[in-house]
Amino acid sequence: MFSLVYEINTRIWLQKLSVEHNYSVTLGTVPDEEFSFIASCKFDIVWLMGVWTPSQYSKAIAMAHE
Repeated sequence: MFSLVYEINTRIWLQKLSVEHNYSVTLGTVPDEEFSFIASCKFDIVWLMGVWTPSQYSKAIAMAHE
């Protein structure tokens, strides 16, 4: 048996939802219909990638690349 995993790049997803809904969407304010859609797809696991606060070091690396 295997698990079906849905991976979400959390920062990009929240930015996209903020633009679509015209307000700053956070994990606490994600519209219910988003979770309803994910649930309807029958995933076993949802992995919210990148929910931690990035370090200054990782920010410096990201800023050093175009």
